[in-house]
Amino acid sequence: MDDKNEQLQQEAARLALKVKPTEEEASEAPAKSQGGSKILRGLAKGIFCLMLSLLMIHVIKPMYYQYIDASAAQEMTDGQKQEAMGLPLKMTKPPRGKKSTWSREELRWMAFMDIKLDELKACVNKRNETGALEYNKMARDYNERCGEYYYNESDLKAVRLEVEQYRDQIKQKTREEVQAKGWDKPDKK
Repeated sequence: MDDKNEQLQQEAARLALKVKPTEEEASEAPAKSQGGSKILRGLAKGIFCLMLSLLMIHVIKPMYYQYIDASAAQEMTDGQKQEAMGLPLKMTKPPRGKKSTWSREELRWMAFMDIKLDELKACVNKRNETGALEYNKMARDYNERCGEYYYNESDLKAVRLEVEQYRDQIKQKTREEVQAKGWDKPDKK
């Protein structure tokens, strides 16, 4: 029986040596685990930076540009807005409610606004309160100015032909404006 106990003790000691790491292996073990955690920390930092940059690109930057565009548009004169549309035609906003004979510049504004308001009506989402209010404000202003006026028929025909050349451009710029201001999407509730 002593032989068996002795054999079992020797076998246990041999197995313990296999399981028990040597001093060199013991000092390498923490280094290996630290190397793995360094990789994980580096990967986590990379993912964090990627998420932060995506947030900047897709959320913060568009909000900033929308704010800048809106504040710049409020400060623009009618001539500057016309230049932003890229139209070479000179236009002037006519006065409200006066029964006067309009110049070609005032008739151009009216023809331009006819096209713009039609496109706005088609593009603005009816469930977007801000867009609908702005459309109504522009339509009301147009109606107050264009309700009663006099014009030379030859001037009106010439102006309509001039502005008609730029119909697609006016529509495209109007769609871009609606999208930039977010009027093409319903309000978030």
